[in-house]
Amino acid sequence: MFPPSGPAHHKSGSGGEGPVSVTTTGSGAHGPISGAEHDGSGGGAGSGGGGGGSGGMASIREGLQEGFGSGIVDVTIPDDDPGGVCVPIDVATVGRVSRVLYVSVSLDHTAAQDLRVVLVAPSVDRYVTLMSRPDGSQAGPDFAFEFPVTFVDWAELGADDIGRGLGSDGVICEANGNTDFHPQPGVFSDVEATDLDGAWRLCVSDESAGDVGRLHGWQFAVSYD
Repeated sequence: MFPPSGPAHHKSGSGGEGPVSVTTTGSGAHGPISGAEHDGSGGGAGSGGGGGGSGGMASIREGLQEGFGSGIVDVTIPDDDPGGVCVPIDVATVGRVSRVLYVSVSLDHTAAQDLRVVLVAPSVDRYVTLMSRPDGSQAGPDFAFEFPVTFVDWAELGADDIGRGLGSDGVICEANGNTDFHPQPGVFSDVEATDLDGAWRLCVSDESAGDVGRLHGWQFAVSYD
């Protein structure tokens, strides 16, 4: 559907302080959204666990669970370009993913309904579409980097409900308190039972003209064996 093509290059900065140690990484990669070449910089953003805020896109570890963050990258999401932009996280931990625990994304954009968000595993033929131009956002609510959206399997609302009931001045994850959504139309099992080590990518594409935004960073956590 979206064949892997086009390198996405990112040079990350060092991570900021957080409640746990910070992992920030970056390298060229391929994915189902081709991804523009970019060069981000800066420290970590977002807190350890499921959300954002200040203090470091954190790396968390407990037993055979581990989380990884991109740090602040602050890259433009190209307007009306299905190729989009991809931000990689290089994972050195060796293992087999048994479960994706969450993916948290921090971005700014003035029209959520324009966006598609995809998580790509190191094996580039394995990816999950976390969000695809959500119907609930047709009124035009915004994403704001201070209020990251988190994708988790157990969430009652699906990604298609993102922004539902909010007007054009609403801020997703802030206006109504809904911050967690399960992936839709994809499912996390699309990237489970795959190798953990390698470059994971978060790809965002804007597929309608007129509204603009930036991807500030992302983090994810898995259990593995």
